[in-house]
Amino acid sequence: MIHPVSRLKQPFFVYDPLDFDTHEIRLLTLSPLSRDESIVSCSISNVSLIDPGNYIALSYCWGDATSTETISLNNKRVLVTINLASALKEVQKLYGSHIPIWADALCINQQDNEERSHQVRNMRQIYSRAKEVFCWVSAKSDPTIPPAVEYLLCLATQTGSNPSRPELDISVIEKYWITINDIFHEPYWRRVWIIQEIAVASRATISIGSYTVGWEDLALILKLMKVNSLLPSVDEANHKPSFSNALHLLEIRERFLIKREPLSLLKAIQLTQHTLATDPRDKIFALLGMSYDGHVFVPVPNYKQSFETVLTEMVRAMMTMDRCLDLIWMKGNFPKDSTLVLPSWVPHLQADWASRMTFQESFQRTWQPLTANSPVLIGSTNKDLKVAGRHLGNITRLTTKFDYEGKVELPRSRKPWIHLTSTLGDSNQILQNPTQLEVQIQDFLWETITMAQLPIDLLRPNFSSLWRSEGRGLIHNLALIAWIDNNAWFRIKDWTLREWSQVTSRFVLRYDQDGVVLRVMKGAQWESQPQGTTDGVLELIALLDQILGSGMRLAVMKGYQSLGMVHPDSEEGDQLYLIRGSSIPVVLRRGFKENGEKMYSVVGGGYTLATDANSQYYKGTKNIDDALNWESTEFEELTLW
Repeated sequence: MIHPVSRLKQPFFVYDPLDFDTHEIRLLTLSPLSRDESIVSCSISNVSLIDPGNYIALSYCWGDATSTETISLNNKRVLVTINLASALKEVQKLYGSHIPIWADALCINQQDNEERSHQVRNMRQIYSRAKEVFCWVSAKSDPTIPPAVEYLLCLATQTGSNPSRPELDISVIEKYWITINDIFHEPYWRRVWIIQEIAVASRATISIGSYTVGWEDLALILKLMKVNSLLPSVDEANHKPSFSNALHLLEIRERFLIKREPLSLLKAIQLTQHTLATDPRDKIFALLGMSYDGHVFVPVPNYKQSFETVLTEMVRAMMTMDRCLDLIWMKGNFPKDSTLVLPSWVPHLQADWASRMTFQESFQRTWQPLTANSPVLIGSTNKDLKVAGRHLGNITRLTTKFDYEGKVELPRSRKPWIHLTSTLGDSNQILQNPTQLEVQIQDFLWETITMAQLPIDLLRPNFSSLWRSEGRGLIHNLALIAWIDNNAWFRIKDWTLREWSQVTSRFVLRYDQDGVVLRVMKGAQWESQPQGTTDGVLELIALLDQILGSGMRLAVMKGYQSLGMVHPDSEEGDQLYLIRGSSIPVVLRRGFKENGEKMYSVVGGGYTLATDANSQYYKGTKNIDDALNWESTEFEELTLW
């Protein structure tokens, strides 16, 4: 936990050193304020966490470092933010001067990196052993807060035992919603450190101005708002819904104190992806005391190390000890922070998970051992990661990127080819009489684009509508229309996407449990070709909005695999590899060191039907089993940087 106290111009305060062997901390004792005295005055002393006595732990947001106030600490003038000074005054007002207070900015020597690192390890104990955690949300005084909280609390108490939706007076809810929304819109709720501070507290009191409410009561209100989805009745254009800023506290506190469920560091990072910290290292350090494996991956929260070093060492430890490399392709789809210098195999977890994710990344957030031994090979460093890989193919062509922001102008008139698409079969008779191989390619193409998320019987009759006027009229996302227009002439084998969409045949294909193709003639009494429907087209459009809208691109490849979906940052010439320890293929970009050594940078995840167990082609692709058998198959040793 770090605060920019050193940036404030103030006299140098000398702290008595802490005895780490007895787990010492410092506590503040407030002096009584006289009526004509406005400056907070306090003394500071060392106590052992082994037997600290009763004290209050302060949970607050540091606030604007340029807005300061002077307090007296051991008769020395010290500058603190107005927010901290206000919190101390409120504590004194409510509890008097007889009970000590722990406040991180004053009780930790912020100039001493070793002490800061040591105190971070004690943070869980500091807040769990406190008689009470006082949560100073804001100094804002709003007369509508008490009736708003009390109304919703009364409603929550009445319906707390009933999991069904209670009858709500929407007019009253809307009257109080702006007030409740403003409470949860305060910066305090985005602060990463409050998660541990509230989750481990035996008792937590929330203070908004002069109004206080117990955390358990506020939690009842949060649950009520979550269950009843009150947001649609509110003008979201003017009032951003913000109670979601505190929802993760519900889950974590319940898991930690009530269910006693273990929480991994990776899961904790995922749950707190939208939180903030002045120091990016605190996005990790603040969660160590909450997770069962935090001390394994980050043994010492070291403020002498840069954020890049902390993150790199943590990720490498996770990959090595958990025997899984799935973190390397968690790249997200957003402009990268050029100020961070990270190896390509190290994801910026908080930024990635708080950003737009690709469709594949959103559904692949599992983390489990994938190999018997560590997939990180000997010779790896914090810069270079050595892994085993099997080449699948080189990317030779890519569809255009989907404009997921939707910044596309609607064309004034439909392109002429749209009206002519339905008659393609008349001008090209081959499209109406394809070979069995060509029908297989068409099935393979549609399943690849949709990543095997829909049954092939739905895809076959409905894909053709997307390149016709009747299907185009059902698309409301202009970006999807632009993608179809821009890629109509994207060539796969002998035909374009537009031509593949109009392939019709006298037979359909079925696949047995081993992936063997069964040819079924149309017209047979026990088998008929499914017909396209409006509902089917709409279901297909919704799925393409998700997959293509997340940035994933269709790739034509040369090699073991000929088609796939790849990360939006992929380029022609990139290579798709199976990596030992990764659950999906990975797109790599080849480069060279100054000494000529071949290296690869990680671009992102890839997808092929042959590596998807949900695909009808998976069982029929016998060689993929050999590719995944790392003990008996030759592989390359790859160096990722």
